[in-house]
Amino acid sequence: ALVALPSDVALPSINNRRETVRYSHVLESGLVLDSISQPFLAQSREYWLDITADQLASGVTLPVTTHGAILRLSPLSANPIDAISVDQIELIQSGQSMDSATAFDRIAGAQVLKAAGMSVGEQSIAMRLSDQVELGQVMLKSASVSGRDMGYVLHVFEPESTQVLNLQTSSTNVLAGQSLTVLASMEGISNELSSSDVSGYVVSPDGQTTFPLTFSNTGSAVLANLDTSTLHSAGEGLWEAHTFVRRRGTGQLVMRDAKVAFAVTPATARLNGQVLMTERTSNADSFSMSLQVEVLVPGRYEVSAIVSGDDGYGRQVPGVMTMTASWLDQSGSLSLEVSAEQLLEAGIQPPYNVRHLTLKDQTRMSTLWRQAQAFEVPTLTKYDRR
Repeated sequence: ALVALPSDVALPSINNRRETVRYSHVLESGLVLDSISQPFLAQSREYWLDITADQLASGVTLPVTTHGAILRLSPLSANPIDAISVDQIELIQSGQSMDSATAFDRIAGAQVLKAAGMSVGEQSIAMRLSDQVELGQVMLKSASVSGRDMGYVLHVFEPESTQVLNLQTSSTNVLAGQSLTVLASMEGISNELSSSDVSGYVVSPDGQTTFPLTFSNTGSAVLANLDTSTLHSAGEGLWEAHTFVRRRGTGQLVMRDAKVAFAVTPATARLNGQVLMTERTSNADSFSMSLQVEVLVPGRYEVSAIVSGDDGYGRQVPGVMTMTASWLDQSGSLSLEVSAEQLLEAGIQPPYNVRHLTLKDQTRMSTLWRQAQAFEVPTLTKYDRR
């Protein structure tokens, strides 16, 4: 059964139209339906550090695992006086100092980075390490910022690295109260990733709430289980899971950061599993499917599905997409209609199956239910062309 929403949960109100809309069309012949979409897989060859001016003045140690690493330094201040020029930056390795001409083979300022499509601050600067820099640890230093009361973001990107962090959630959309799994794994390392190598947190859409992630070992990956019943936010949008890997293997430290987004949807309604099949008296070869919807919060709800059938050669093929949307103040039903003309045009015959059944809350712009294989349509007595 549906559970009442917490009183502090603010629901958006985007679509409040009251009229009923029905739509259906015949699908293109030979169309192959994708299965329910898989969650996005984030892959990372990069990491970020938040540092102070005094830390940068003393020197910040960075692990470098491959040639061609790109360092991007961005002051948190927009004041031009806080900008750092490349000739104020020093790279130190094995106790030996390198000037910028030796350490970097390519340098780009904020205007160049913006022209390349990057969203950066006006004082940002990016530098690519030259091949003269050996792999291992390097120290980035700028004595010129000593004593400044400000911070910097340091981004390290290793585009050629084979050591890649993979991060994925078990779903891109969960109903509040359902469990969500955050799964992390690493490519290009000699041993399996351990939970002690990984930390992370989730952050709310408005950025005001964070929850820590606790990872545990599972084979070659690590995972964190998240109870979404605690994830409440006054802001609209997506939650984000941020994960950080700090792993030392065969003496070499590898650092990687990644994030993935997911939606936590309030369970404002649900399909209760009851379906009423009706053969239309006005057209004996047409039928409708009335799906019962339990409603917790009044709103505009949409149900859609794809009807597949036998193509005459014993193969189930998609034939007709059908959708209905209407306002529901309380529990009721939404009916999907399929006409005989559409079934004939699609070239399908019984047995019919309902696939890709979806329930959406149009008022809150959220998906409440998605099922790849829903149910088989009972044999129709007035329309059987076999």
